[in-house]
Amino acid sequence: MANKLDEMKALLADLSSERAQLDAAIEEMVASVARTQATNCHIPPRRTLPRRVMQTSQILWQAPRMVRRRSLEILGKT
Repeated sequence: MANKLDEMKALLADLSSERAQLDAAIEEMVASVARTQATNCHIPPRRTLPRRVMQTSQILWQAPRMVRRRSLEILGKT
């Protein structure tokens, strides 16, 4: 009985140390991902004015222009 108890305590100690190592590795990976995302954060410049600044006629014509520009980009005719 005592032998079985000692085996279980040794197994528990091994599992606890393995879990601690895995927790440390996970925290390191999360920190690495956070650093990578912070350095890769790039917001492209805005092509058009915000809607609140544009006139109504500009808003009405802007959507077809954007669709045409995107269509030409897809077809490779830009």
